[in-house]
Amino acid sequence: MTEATLICLADVMKKVGLKKSWIDHLMQQGDFPKPVRRGIQPEEWVEKKIDEWIINKTSSRKKAQG
Repeated sequence: MTEATLICLADVMKKVGLKKSWIDHLMQQGDFPKPVRRGIQPEEWVEKKIDEWIINKTSSRKKAQG
């Protein structure tokens, strides 16, 4: 079993180009991966899930532009 790479909020924001408030909004809507919480450490996200989210959003935009 391979270990997932976890990334911090700052890295998530750089990857997706969104601010924390918008990421929080998308998570509340169920449209963004939820973070992993490990005890008292800050929230972290599974990098692969963020990458998949980016790919899905990119392909959705391309389909909409048709």
